[in-house]
Amino acid sequence: MSVVDNNAGSWTAAELLADVRQKGRIPAGTVDYTDAILLEEATRAIWSFAGWAMSKASDGRLLSMLQRPSSSAFTTPYAVGREVELPFDAVGDTFDSVVWVDGSGVESRLDLIEEATQPLYDSPTASGDPWGYSIVDGRLRLYPKPSTAGNVRIAYQRRLPRLVDASLSRGIITNSISTTVLSIAYPATGQLLFSGDRFDVINPVAPYRFYVSNALATAATASSVDSTTYNSSNWSEGQAVTLGSMTLVKSGTSPYVHLPLEFKACLTQKIAAQIVTDIGDAQGGLLLEQKAEAELARVVTMLSPRSKTTRVKVVNPYSHLRAGRARRMR
Repeated sequence: MSVVDNNAGSWTAAELLADVRQKGRIPAGTVDYTDAILLEEATRAIWSFAGWAMSKASDGRLLSMLQRPSSSAFTTPYAVGREVELPFDAVGDTFDSVVWVDGSGVESRLDLIEEATQPLYDSPTASGDPWGYSIVDGRLRLYPKPSTAGNVRIAYQRRLPRLVDASLSRGIITNSISTTVLSIAYPATGQLLFSGDRFDVINPVAPYRFYVSNALATAATASSVDSTTYNSSNWSEGQAVTLGSMTLVKSGTSPYVHLPLEFKACLTQKIAAQIVTDIGDAQGGLLLEQKAEAELARVVTMLSPRSKTTRVKVVNPYSHLRAGRARRMR
């Protein structure tokens, strides 16, 4: 069964540029506002304006999970094997939660402590099952050092990709997953990937969901790219079949606007407002800015909550407080 729901709605980088040129009365061929310049302006607006709205609405939007194996931890002046890198593509370099997953699959949520209070809880020689972490520059330090192999799972809001022209996409995938690795074949036209590059696989239908994120190209030729970071056992048959129509791009870039289509009006007006102001029409820019803000308020109200049904209050049956209350009642 196919997992792709085709629909008539679309929002590509080319469509966004056409909308911005129309709204800002910017003729094609203008030297000061080429497509490349407009795409960069659009990317800045998406990262600061629309990205903020999506992260504020939350409810799982842009939520990604990154697993770092403890075996790849850093050697630091504090202690060996304690630190792992934070996600490079997190909105505002922030994250939501950290979970330790041991070799048996048992999960434990880790608690944040301030680095300055570390001596109260831990010593460099301590080891065991991690219970906490602190943040050191761009790394996450575990307390204590893991005594057995496991993974650090970080949940975070992923930054929306940089908008690029469709010609910079690496083509359409023409085969599905192999038996051992994710093996993707694509046309030998345009700019190609190289071994060591990171790539994404995107559904070319709105809302342009990611099917593979930040995979490492371990082998690349003129017609295919392999990745050993995504094993086929992690994919359902439906996804393997539909990968035959997916778009392959260099990680962090996309020829699509990865936002709900309801964002079209406010994002277009926001970009046009900045450009119109830059060319000297302050009054016109202000009017477009006001329209963009009013439209954004409606969109944010629409986005949150994501699920419109009544939420059930979940009670933890294994809570210590619940167990104590039950004993008292008996």
